[in-house]
Amino acid sequence: MDGRLVIVGHGSVERQRLGPAAPGKPPEVAVQWVRRYRCRACGHVMRVTHSALLRCKHYGAAAIAMALGLWGIEQTPAELVRVEVSPWRERDPSGSRWRSLARWASGAAAGALWRSVSTSLVGTARSVAERCARVLVTQAATLGGGLRAQLCAAAEHAR
Repeated sequence: MDGRLVIVGHGSVERQRLGPAAPGKPPEVAVQWVRRYRCRACGHVMRVTHSALLRCKHYGAAAIAMALGLWGIEQTPAELVRVEVSPWRERDPSGSRWRSLARWASGAAAGALWRSVSTSLVGTARSVAERCARVLVTQAATLGGGLRAQLCAAAEHAR
C-alpha cells in the first residue's frame, strides 16, 4: 500500500432496537445510530454496531437473552415473556404463540447470535432456550442483580 487509508467513513444510519433498555424497564422502540465505513479498494460498505445490537435482529441482545432465560429457565409462558420483552401489545390474530422464542433458541444454539453460546443439545425449543440462557449466564460479569440482570450483562459482552 502507498500509505493511504483504505477504509473510510461513509456516514451513519439509524437502526431500530426493540425491547427493554435494562432489566425492570418497560419494552420500547429505540433508535441507535450505526456508523458505516467503505473500503476504497473493493467498494464494500460495512457497518459497525454497538454490542447491544445483533446481526439481522430487531430485538436487542439483552432482550433476546432475557426472553430465552424467562422462557427456558424460569418456565414463564410465552405470552408473559412477550409482555415483558416486546413493545408491541397486539397479539397475532391467528392466536398462535410467539414464534420468535423458538427461532431465537435455535439461532443461539447454532451460534448465530453468540458464537460462545452454541450447543449441540437436541430437544424441545424451550429446553434449548434454557441451555443457551444458562451458558450466557456463565459469561455474566456480575453475579448480583438476579437472572435478568445477569443475562442482559452477558448478552452484550458475549461473542
